[in-house]
Amino acid sequence: MRYRGAVSEQGDETKQRVMDAAIAVFSKGGWAGFTIHAVAKKSRVSLGSLYHHFGSIDGIAAAAWSRSLTRLLEALAKACANKRSARASVEALVLGYLDFTERHRAEALFIHASSWASFMPEHAERLGGEKRRAFMPLLVRFGGYVEAGELVSASPAMLEMLLIGPAAETARRWLSDERAVDLAEARRCLPAATWRAVRLDS
Repeated sequence: MRYRGAVSEQGDETKQRVMDAAIAVFSKGGWAGFTIHAVAKKSRVSLGSLYHHFGSIDGIAAAAWSRSLTRLLEALAKACANKRSARASVEALVLGYLDFTERHRAEALFIHASSWASFMPEHAERLGGEKRRAFMPLLVRFGGYVEAGELVSASPAMLEMLLIGPAAETARRWLSDERAVDLAEARRCLPAATWRAVRLDS
């Protein structure tokens, strides 16, 4: 069954409640407990309504992933919004990623755990388009710094990896085991280290 469309186009309270429930169900039971019956019970939405709005449990997962990722990218754009320099923007981006991970642990966990999930291939084209749209404000900002000669020249995909990769890997390890990574240490070390990796004279 096909995925019904971008979260930004859905928006109604029932669909949002279903996605909230899906995130909560996954956070508690992982993929083993992530069933349409569990989401229906948690959301108090009928199976018929779930199938009508999302098509399948994979459709629910895809919508929840897209919404979570969009919220993350919007939080990163907001963190950078008032920064006046390339360095300040890079460091704000890194701190924004760590802050989102800690404050919205369930959504961050779902984002990271879904990288190779079974629902991804079927919805890859649509989800990729939604991710590109959500990432565009960041790409415009940091692409501008590349054009100005302040950041290393790189493709959009590589620029994303350079900017977000260290924070994302830190988040992944912390989400897997909070004892494995000290987020306070990450906040002290990663912003400046990421800046050194992407500045043009590095």
